[in-house]
Amino acid sequence: MHLAEMGYSLFLLLQGVHSTAATIGRCATVIFVAFEVGYDTSVGLNSGILVFNATALPVAQQGIVQKALQELYGNPAIVISYYVFFLAGLVAICSAAWALYHVGVPRLPVIVLLGTLFSTYSHALPYGPVGTTCFLLAVLWIELAWRKSASMESDSMIIAPVGASTESVP
Repeated sequence: MHLAEMGYSLFLLLQGVHSTAATIGRCATVIFVAFEVGYDTSVGLNSGILVFNATALPVAQQGIVQKALQELYGNPAIVISYYVFFLAGLVAICSAAWALYHVGVPRLPVIVLLGTLFSTYSHALPYGPVGTTCFLLAVLWIELAWRKSASMESDSMIIAPVGASTESVP
């Protein structure tokens, strides 16, 4: 479920950004969240229940559970839904990074945001935690540092009268 929350956070990160890349990022994020939640529910929940119940079975019967898991992971609907959410996640992160870079976000937080792609390889150590940490750091950096400084710059432009000089007169 944390990936769905990350998707929602990415959607909010693109709030106020108006470009083709941002629109693609938003659409890909919606697709990612929908398919990731369905995939995680069907595969994660079912495999967890099967494995939990298999521990109490004799070794001979555990082979049947292993075959059931192979059937689950090999099901065409499961495989297709995995590729849909995987590709949608890649498109969402990459297009969001592109859109944010083009509205003035510095390169370093954008590169850190792209580090989220590590978690697409695996949720296990080290990839999942590294990718999730990159996402958290990039979002905090962009929201708390960059947006704050950008809004302060725009406020100072509004306060200064048109045609006023910033140089001091001796």
